[in-house]
Amino acid sequence: MKAKEIFAVIVGGISLILCSNAVSEEVIKIGLRANRGADFAIKRWQPTADYLSKAIPGYTFVLVPFEINSLLNQAVSRSKFDFVFTNPASYVEHKIRYDVSAIATLINKREGKSYSQFGSVVLARSDRNDITSFHDLKGQRFMGVDELGFGGWRMAYRELLDKGVDPYKDFRLLSFGGGIQQNVVLAVRDGAVDAGSVRTGMLERMAHHGEIQLNTFKVLEQKYTEGFDFYHSSRLYPEWPFAKLTHTSNDLADQVATALYKLLPESEAAKLGHYMGWAAPLDYKPVNELLMELGAGPYAETGGINWVKLTRGYWKEGLIALIVFLTTVIIAWWVILSNMRLRRVTSELVMHRKQLEERVSERTAALHKSTTRLQTLFDAATELIFVVDLEGRITQANRYVYERTGYTEKDVTGHNIKEFFTKQSLNACDCNFPNPREREHSRADVEFVCNDGSILQMECSVTAISDTSGDFKSFLIIQHDITERRLAEEMAKRHQRDMAHVMRLGTMGEMATGLAHELNQPLTALISYCGTAASLSNSLQSPPQQLGEILELAMEQAHRAGEIIRNLRGFVSKDSENKETFELDRIIGDIITFLKWEVRKSGITIELQLGGHEHKVTANKIQIEQVLVNLVRNSLEAFEHAKRVDGMVVIQTRLLPNDTIEVSVADNGPGIDATMAGKIFDQFQTSKKTGMGIGLSLSHSIIEGHGGKLWVDESHQDGALFVIELPVSE
Repeated sequence: MKAKEIFAVIVGGISLILCSNAVSEEVIKIGLRANRGADFAIKRWQPTADYLSKAIPGYTFVLVPFEINSLLNQAVSRSKFDFVFTNPASYVEHKIRYDVSAIATLINKREGKSYSQFGSVVLARSDRNDITSFHDLKGQRFMGVDELGFGGWRMAYRELLDKGVDPYKDFRLLSFGGGIQQNVVLAVRDGAVDAGSVRTGMLERMAHHGEIQLNTFKVLEQKYTEGFDFYHSSRLYPEWPFAKLTHTSNDLADQVATALYKLLPESEAAKLGHYMGWAAPLDYKPVNELLMELGAGPYAETGGINWVKLTRGYWKEGLIALIVFLTTVIIAWWVILSNMRLRRVTSELVMHRKQLEERVSERTAALHKSTTRLQTLFDAATELIFVVDLEGRITQANRYVYERTGYTEKDVTGHNIKEFFTKQSLNACDCNFPNPREREHSRADVEFVCNDGSILQMECSVTAISDTSGDFKSFLIIQHDITERRLAEEMAKRHQRDMAHVMRLGTMGEMATGLAHELNQPLTALISYCGTAASLSNSLQSPPQQLGEILELAMEQAHRAGEIIRNLRGFVSKDSENKETFELDRIIGDIITFLKWEVRKSGITIELQLGGHEHKVTANKIQIEQVLVNLVRNSLEAFEHAKRVDGMVVIQTRLLPNDTIEVSVADNGPGIDATMAGKIFDQFQTSKKTGMGIGLSLSHSIIEGHGGKLWVDESHQDGALFVIELPVSE
């Protein structure tokens, strides 16, 4: 056994041992045909296995590479793994013998182009004028890639037989390049052989890398297939399939197929694997027909009677018969037995051939069933899925489109998809619709108009897809409904504004008693002063000098009452979005005046340490007042709950080096409840029996909305300490 074969056996054996020791519920094994070596196969396909592990939670996908095809066949027959990725000929043999079924076909990448089919090219030197067709190859030296190679030999072998050329009889020398495509091309170029066959795309690839000059070669019996840009001498066959074994569940197979279909050309797995993506499994019937014609794979001859050995055996029996004088009896006896064996073997061969044909028919039906299952998955998806042509006309839509939008198939099919978008969405659609030749994948948010006139907010994903010839002639558009999410976001914003309004109204109700007291004093004084002035004016001929002072005091108190009323109305106003520039220290003074009666009632002392140095901030004055009132009233309520009348609240302002004003509200009360640590600013979190849990959350949002910060110093030992930072106005 060669060293390379021994290495392949060791790698395959170790991989199987490692896989067999893994937890069956988590590890999914993929048998891999490694015709270019185990190391190369792992490097190319491990990213795809890693992608499946991430795309399908709960499973880990591992590769089990096989350099020798017979070892792969044995592993498949014993169900050593769950999926198999191999060449089309090997897949058809597995399908017939072991009932595997394809779930996806590779979309290969050759010289920057994507193809889901490939073929074989028969080449000779361009200066060999004596070789212009397959017929001229008789008596010549010919080299294939590998005797079991599909694209590098068997495709060309079939075409040669169709032209009346039997390579095993008509060639002067038939050799193979050890499974390496480049060896065949270089052997033809250097004159080591007269002609050879390789997989399509190899000539163009070697020329692109500067290894050869294309004009050195000519292609024999060249064919031209629309949408296939590589030289080829044979018919085209589907690319490598990704197949599941019989014991693998259909649910897991569907998840793997869906994940492969979603894999994009720009993904890491596609780039490292040198391919464009995956498509629904193609029809592998042409591959089956090729193997039948060549008598290869599952159709290889099982053996027959060797007439030379049989004749020699009879001659020996004849001699024995002559020696023992029973020649006639013995020969007749052996002839009868041989005829009986011949008839039995012939009958078995006919039966075996019939069974093979029946199994092929069964596998074809299974393939149809698999295709039907994929269509069911398409219709069962809860997304709006469209297939459109290059002009944007809808050629197919899944069932959910009609259920969700109210349209019928007649309303949708044949119409341009832009007809269902709002005018605002057309620009986004034009900008993000991909160019099929560049095979882009794009996304955009659009508004989709339903049959009843309602509008769905959709997240639209557009992908260019190719047909079996490799041409990009349609788009796959998947639209995810984000209407409820958008409505929820809008409702949350509206709810927050309403909650702020409710909070201000609630605060206003609690402050109503204090405000009534504050308003009553200046209004009473105003009435008293005005009455005194009227009495003096009526009793004297000339008004006394004190009249002017009394009237001035009356006006001052009247202005004070009006200012209080205006502040009250502004505070409860729902539309308080306007910003203005003001001194923060002055606002704090107004707040203390505003809360004077409530502070006096509680017996709490408020100390002001205002060091803002008359610096100003630009903000919504009402909202900043709301935050400060909320923090001070929280301290007052904490003292009231603790039944303390000797408490103190210290409000301090200072200018920080980073051009911000810091406002701290500290008290010597009971402090922050331990159960509220880390979540004091969360909505609906409160330690008050009658609290709603929105005051601090709303205050935090207001300060952050003004570009500032609000936090609680949890390290403060004596009471609670809240700190606000707001940027200084330029």
